[in-house]
Amino acid sequence: MIYGSTGATHFDQLAKIFTGNEIAGARSSGIFLGILFIAVGFLFNFTKRLSRLADSALFAHFQNQNH
Repeated sequence: MIYGSTGATHFDQLAKIFTGNEIAGARSSGIFLGILFIAVGFLFNFTKRLSRLADSALFAHFQNQNH
């Protein structure tokens, strides 16, 4: 979405766009949605790993408690 809204593939081009030097009103919503999707993906993976860690810790706790 970010590429589709900006046409930029390099970080220096994206930095200019994100700092507001090169942004158009119609494209700003696409940039926002692209960043939002990236953030949601990172948060999903983070919570997935936390839940696996908690599950393995609980499993180990109850396994040791039963023996």
